[in-house]
Amino acid sequence: MNGHDPGDGPLPWVRKKVGTFEPFRERASLSIPSLTPEWEAFLFEVRAVLACGDRCDSKRLCSSCMNALEWYRRLALANIPRKYWPHDIEDCIVDDGEAVAFFRHAIAHVDDVVARGLGMSVFGTNGNGKTSLCTYFMRAALRRGFSAYYAHVEALFSLIKASFDDVTLRDRVRAIRSVDVLLLDDLGRENVGRTDFVPATFDDLFRYRDGMGLSTLMTTNLPPATARERYGNALASLWSGSSKIIILRGSDLRPRLNEWDAIE
Repeated sequence: MNGHDPGDGPLPWVRKKVGTFEPFRERASLSIPSLTPEWEAFLFEVRAVLACGDRCDSKRLCSSCMNALEWYRRLALANIPRKYWPHDIEDCIVDDGEAVAFFRHAIAHVDDVVARGLGMSVFGTNGNGKTSLCTYFMRAALRRGFSAYYAHVEALFSLIKASFDDVTLRDRVRAIRSVDVLLLDDLGRENVGRTDFVPATFDDLFRYRDGMGLSTLMTTNLPPATARERYGNALASLWSGSSKIIILRGSDLRPRLNEWDAIE
């Protein structure tokens, strides 16, 4: 459950508006009569971040821990990498104030954005917050009950290629391409052997989602002109038509987020 490989982990939700996330009613405790091995493993994985893990165990959870667990389950189903789980737009340290303001506006109107199938294409340099901003929007969509999925493009395109000979993988690809909000992270890093495979696959995926009115987010380190040359003018025109083009400015945030600094 590492949040990176779309070929691993449970299928994402695929029904539109699966139900707004609401906290469980406050009760002394909630019993779980029996847990599947997957749930047991998941509980073990997130036990350190449950609200009061010292008072709860895998068979009995208080309401606050149950709420936390349900939220982490949704993030896991959406394949969002674990390092993005604790953060939302209020934690943002991205330097580009205009871009942050745009994402705040999009998050405030997430129902309308997703209902209209609007997307965002975020261009920028390494580590300047492209993926973070997109995952903030994904979290907001999940909280409103929409389905969402994070896909690193290299892993996704490799999965698509492998699905040509595997019916089970084909079903997974169909589920991924049909979610309400799909993040294609790090476009330009894919390498699947055939020079014509990626543009054709991306064109097919994007046209399908655009035709179905589904929101697609995309991040890339490529300059817009390079992306247009690599993936074709027709595709570039299509994706700029339904996507907000965002040129993210600012420095690499990773030195500021170095967790080793917290270890004394």
